[in-house]
Amino acid sequence: DSVASRGLGDVYKRQINKRFEELEVVSFTKPGDIVNPELHDALMMRTEDGKDENEILEVFEKGYRYKDKVIRHAKVVVNQTPS
Repeated sequence: DSVASRGLGDVYKRQINKRFEELEVVSFTKPGDIVNPELHDALMMRTEDGKDENEILEVFEKGYRYKDKVIRHAKVVVNQTPS
């Protein structure tokens, strides 16, 4: 990867984010959130000590919402406590 291509990628991301803001499309989900089946697709379960049951450990893809409608579910890894 060249410096120029990384720079162009950053410019492209900023333009996309600005356009999403103008259209009222917002991303959601970050590690530490609790999984919600209406917003998240759990791709994997993993056990990590010190984390809550159903806590999101990792985000593979951000979710996006337009106003109150989910237009893409977030793809996440969720903590599962041993039973």
